[in-house]
Amino acid sequence: MAPHRWVLAGVPLDPPSLATVRVLRPLDKVIYSIAAAPGGCLVIGSFAGATLVLSLATGAMEATLSGHTGHVLALCPLTDGTNRLLSGGSGDCVVRLHDLGTAHDSAKVPPTRAYRGHYSSVTAIVELNGGRFASASRDCTVRIWATESGDCLATLGGHTGTVYALTVADDDTLVSGSEDKTLRVWKYGLFKGSANQGATRKGLTQRYVRRHTE
Repeated sequence: MAPHRWVLAGVPLDPPSLATVRVLRPLDKVIYSIAAAPGGCLVIGSFAGATLVLSLATGAMEATLSGHTGHVLALCPLTDGTNRLLSGGSGDCVVRLHDLGTAHDSAKVPPTRAYRGHYSSVTAIVELNGGRFASASRDCTVRIWATESGDCLATLGGHTGTVYALTVADDDTLVSGSEDKTLRVWKYGLFKGSANQGATRKGLTQRYVRRHTE
């Protein structure tokens, strides 16, 4: 009976070894963020706006995503079947949307939309349901955006330090983690894109905040 063979990223492995399958060196700069994209690709965010689309199988650069001027700290592929990706970073304080469908043949792919509103580096991005996403920043806020229109639906205030982490707990709950040593829990279902939801919502959202030290 032939021994069982394990395969990772198309590369056969011989257990029990879990050694590195391959080492990719796409550029001689710090890699700050990484995301898996459809079609066996990786997207990496690096220094001075460098955002590269790589083949996972070969490590070859398929395309570059243009637009950012500072370090690209956050990447978030959308799961809506459109093959798009959100990116954010330092310097320009902007979240950008890219169409990965054109990211091949060494193309330089410009953003299709920019989401402006943060006053400092964008540190995390997470997709929400209902065609929305959330971004976190060193400006101590979390913003909820409508992906297609670009509207900022809410600015969630309360943190007193950089917001470094975001996660979706369920279909209506967003959790943020900060330098201020707190987790804050938000009911983002309140923000569905009506005309009166473009302002900061400290009073409303703070009712749904729980400090992890309490």
